[in-house]
Amino acid sequence: MVPRPSTRFPGRIVRWTVAAGSVLVLALKLTSVPDPITQGKPFSAHFRSMRVNSIGELGGDIREGVLQPYIPGMTFMVDPAPETAQAIEDVGVEALPLIGRWLVSKPNRVNQWLWSIGQRVPALKARLTDYENVPNYYAENQQARALVALKQLGPRARPLLPKILPLLKDPHCARSAVMAIFYIQPVQVDEILQLTNVLTLEQIPFTSPPNDPFILDFQRALTLLTLSSFGSAAASGEPIFQSYLSASNGLVRGAAAVALARSGCAPGLMVPTLQQRLQSNLPTMDQRALWPENGLYLLALSEYGTNAASALPLLETISATSVAERQAAASAMTRIRTALHRVDAIHPVPYGPGPGPGPGPVP
Repeated sequence: MVPRPSTRFPGRIVRWTVAAGSVLVLALKLTSVPDPITQGKPFSAHFRSMRVNSIGELGGDIREGVLQPYIPGMTFMVDPAPETAQAIEDVGVEALPLIGRWLVSKPNRVNQWLWSIGQRVPALKARLTDYENVPNYYAENQQARALVALKQLGPRARPLLPKILPLLKDPHCARSAVMAIFYIQPVQVDEILQLTNVLTLEQIPFTSPPNDPFILDFQRALTLLTLSSFGSAAASGEPIFQSYLSASNGLVRGAAAVALARSGCAPGLMVPTLQQRLQSNLPTMDQRALWPENGLYLLALSEYGTNAASALPLLETISATSVAERQAAASAMTRIRTALHRVDAIHPVPYGPGPGPGPGPVP
């Protein structure tokens, strides 16, 4: 008699497989967030064609005749679909849980592992040159989805702040968190000043070379300019802003000057400092490497308005001699003179006695 093969062990495998699958499905259900339906399809479907190119671009060119505020933004390889804006408006704050999930997206471990191997194997690294940020790409695209929605929702998305603020300490999400706070514009000073956590980060994942100092400095400049957008509400950050005036990177120094100016800090100290720096840069002002720094110094001077009246002669010199900064200097002069004229209109300067026709002394 031939013994029958035992089915006990395979049966046990099947049972364990079914149990594990059930647990996995339950876990996915418990951790999933609603994907609201709008225009006949899930909210997320309106973002599928979008492909982000860069998060944290500093938009605006200060040599176009008007001093631009250097507004943080994004660039796209494929723009969001035309109906995306309407979908965001239709769903509104109902989409916040899903937006929050997108914002915390991080590279998966498999992509991280493949990328790390590629960096150690010369032949493989050569093939990955054009895709050195591949591990981060999916996560960045998800974060960009969130930012597109937050830009449109603005302050309506403030309930998401408790989830966003901790991301300012996370190297994978910090830049997107800075952008999110810029779009949401919180009003509590303690929430605004949490942006300074980004300034202390020393890691940028998946850069070549590792933790590229240039990218770190760019992120700090982005953060300082975002802080500047809150005006006097960020004035408590003055000591931090002052410390970055001596940073090694010119973009960071310029961004710190703008943060001090927009928050109304230390005009008596900053206006002479800015004049001194522009004066010392004057001989090399048209060198491309100095454009961001000089442009931001000019922007900072213009933000000081009437307090920067003493800088007008220097601005006239820059406008007359610098090709690169001529228009920016002229725009700064216009803003300062407009502020002075506004003050004169409110508090007219009495005419003194003088030769020729004209009004006499004001009684």
